[in-house]
Amino acid sequence: MVKKEAATWNIQVPKALDKAVDKAIEENWHYTKTEFIRDAVREKLKTLGINPHETVNNSNRSPSIKHANSPKQNTKRRTKQ
Repeated sequence: MVKKEAATWNIQVPKALDKAVDKAIEENWHYTKTEFIRDAVREKLKTLGINPHETVNNSNRSPSIKHANSPKQNTKRRTKQ
């Protein structure tokens, strides 16, 4: 069996978001919060056109993923009116 490399995330979320995820797990096919979050991250990356497998395989190259707070990346953000 090949062991996959993994990273551990430790994040804080608002209680309301935590309860919403709990409800989604109860009403959906996800068994755990971890599974739900992994699926949500995969879906978000897919909408951004990022394949996480390609990102891992090309890790020797310079980073091609820009942070959400990068000024060049903020062109799609909504502005208050």
